[in-house]
Amino acid sequence: MVFLSSPARAQAFSYACSGCSHCCKEKVIRVNPYDVARLSSFLRISTTEFLRSYTWARGTILRMPYHGNCIFRNSAGCRIHEARPLVCRLYPLRRITLEDGSEDFDLLDFEERCTAVAGNRGTVGGYLKDQKAGPYLDMADRYVKLMDMLTAALSQEIDGDNSLTRHAMKECVSPGVKDSGSLPPWLDVDPVVSAYCARTGLPIPNEADKRAEMHITVLEEWLAGHEGVITNLSTGRGRCDGTGKLTNEVARIKSLAHTVALLGYMIGVDVEELGLEKFGIVN
Repeated sequence: MVFLSSPARAQAFSYACSGCSHCCKEKVIRVNPYDVARLSSFLRISTTEFLRSYTWARGTILRMPYHGNCIFRNSAGCRIHEARPLVCRLYPLRRITLEDGSEDFDLLDFEERCTAVAGNRGTVGGYLKDQKAGPYLDMADRYVKLMDMLTAALSQEIDGDNSLTRHAMKECVSPGVKDSGSLPPWLDVDPVVSAYCARTGLPIPNEADKRAEMHITVLEEWLAGHEGVITNLSTGRGRCDGTGKLTNEVARIKSLAHTVALLGYMIGVDVEELGLEKFGIVN
């Protein structure tokens, strides 16, 4: 993957972390499917097992079970630091995608007891490169594009139908912090990739990056209406038929809207605002 530059990345910035790990406490750490693929690979478990064991809010955030501490924080710091999610690699920066498609970066407030030091001895781009954030940013952008496809598909399915809009409205909400429901199968990388490879005869990629790329390809093909892209994956609201489409129209609307909401939350989108903007959904 190519680590692209932008004017925002030329801004002066440096950050000297003290290793105090206060940034790992009382933080909602969102994870997207690529983050999950990298983390599960690092822990040598499936994405399904990772989602079940280490996440809350339907698989969108890392658990904070010990007095608000991230589940991976221990006495030595972060035990998955090598595979840490994008938001952790960006910290103390926050990436913002502007309406014209360009990006900008904000400096977040430090924790009260944090002893790290921010300065101007380098650049934002240099910091991101040091954090090995390039592949994570590239894949986050790909999931943003997939989100756009999902949103367009949902809008097309609704097609101004007030009844279908109301069904979608009930799904386009951010998940609760401790919502124990499961993630829709569409967003769980390993079973999607396994089903696709079983049907096509392709080998299952060993690398997390390749599996995440295939995951996006599968969902893109599903949205494009290709036959047999996803099979035997229940959404909890209906099942796929042989064309990858749900057998029930309302179930399909709910599944798409639910997936839009959860994927949107994973990548930092305000899903309620998205619903208002794209579908005229009013709470």
